[in-house]
Amino acid sequence: MSHDADQARSFVAQDDLRWLWGHAESVRRILDLGALLRRGARSEITDYLRALPGRELLRRKGEVDRVPLIFIPTAGESRQLSLSSTDYTSMANEIVNAILNANVSDLRCVVVVENTRPTLALASTAPIAGVYWHLAVALDDERIRRCESEDCGNNFAAIDNRQRFCGDPCAGRARKRKQRRK
Repeated sequence: MSHDADQARSFVAQDDLRWLWGHAESVRRILDLGALLRRGARSEITDYLRALPGRELLRRKGEVDRVPLIFIPTAGESRQLSLSSTDYTSMANEIVNAILNANVSDLRCVVVVENTRPTLALASTAPIAGVYWHLAVALDDERIRRCESEDCGNNFAAIDNRQRFCGDPCAGRARKRKQRRK
């Protein structure tokens, strides 16, 4: 195998890894912002967006003073999001909408007939679009929640409407704490 072939394979692997991390970061950002928006946590939204890498602005008091640099990964390539909001809550909505819409725009509804029974399905040339579709549905169904464990706070997709914790370890710790308090 030639040195050029090894080097080319290395560049492709780096691009694939960058692409994967870009989408992972976007999904995490949507989960975080979606949960904060659902709770109406304005100060937490401001803190979250201010903590992202960005650029400082000179604005009047009460307006956005720091604009995060958000890159939107899509099936093709990444592009920078140009934010126009003047408050952090609107900016969070703008970020969630832009990332989701950029990645589900390729989806289309198709009819699949199996055993003489037609079924609706989603199709796309970019399989990652399905991930963003399910993420949007989970946000809409209010299944994205923050773990109620005192020492966790992670966001998770609830499987059951009664689910309050991200997993068994957090639920177990909460039960033990409750028993100790009695």
